[in-house]
Amino acid sequence: MEERRRAFFGTMHGAFRLTDLMEGILGSRSDSLLLQLFDAGNPEVPLLAGRGGIDPNARFQRTRNIYMYGRSWQLKVASTRQYEAAAQRCLSPDRPDGRHPRFA
Repeated sequence: MEERRRAFFGTMHGAFRLTDLMEGILGSRSDSLLLQLFDAGNPEVPLLAGRGGIDPNARFQRTRNIYMYGRSWQLKVASTRQYEAAAQRCLSPDRPDGRHPRFA
């Protein structure tokens, strides 16, 4: 045991802040999306919840299962109300039926 103590050099710790990382990647668009990341083995507790939970009524949603390094992860992405309002303004410029002229 004494030999192990003499040989022990130390430990190092680094915090990995996923929310800051994703906001850094998305930049000004980080207000447009909500992200949640789960360990598929424990899907009740998000590893990343961003700025809050995902609204089940969000207009745009996607869930992806990711298999990496022997682990299963689940990534959920959904639009925010700000994104949906901006998308609505872009798609319905002053049309009574709410449809964009390119898609009418």
